[in-house]
Amino acid sequence: MKDRYSRVTAPAGFDGQATRRDYYFKTRNAAREFRLRIKRWKAEQKYPSDTLSFDDSDKRWLAYLRAHVGNLELLPAIVTHWERAAKPITRPLNPGKPTISHPN
Repeated sequence: MKDRYSRVTAPAGFDGQATRRDYYFKTRNAAREFRLRIKRWKAEQKYPSDTLSFDDSDKRWLAYLRAHVGNLELLPAIVTHWERAAKPITRPLNPGKPTISHPN
């Protein structure tokens, strides 16, 4: 008995592959589901959605902010205050120029 496989060719860019690639499936249903996945991927490439996706690191930072700030609607005001007050301080100073001159 000969094993039959269904072949599906994925386009370039799918699953991070730079070129087209063939995928083989033992069942027709698995191949059909994969084709549907490719179709959804193509639609997403053509018309990107307005939703954001967060990885685990992003979720941890959001949880940190929520724990320390509470109301995340305050973030624009916090960032504005930081840009006015603290951002100039974090810029590196030029050690070649004295910032304060002492009369000696």
